[in-house]
Amino acid sequence: MGLPIEAMEVDVDVVLGTRQIRIGDFIKLKRGGAIILDPVQSDLVDIRANGRLIARGAVVVKGDTISITVTDRLKRA
Repeated sequence: MGLPIEAMEVDVDVVLGTRQIRIGDFIKLKRGGAIILDPVQSDLVDIRANGRLIARGAVVVKGDTISITVTDRLKRA
C-alpha cells in the first residue's frame, strides 16, 4: 500500500526572475557575487511543483525570514 497523498513529497521551486549572462561572466563569479535578475511581471514570483507552474506569489520579508505568500493559484490545464 502506498503513502497517503498528504505524506508524499514534492519539489517546490520559487522563481524570482531570470537573466542571461555570458559564460565568461558566470565563471568569474565568486562567493557572494550577485546576478541582477530581470524583473518578473508585477514583481510576483512563479511557484513550481516538480517543474510545473502551479501558482504565483509575493515575497514577504519579516526580520531575518523571507517567505512567499500565494497570491494566485493557477487552474489545472
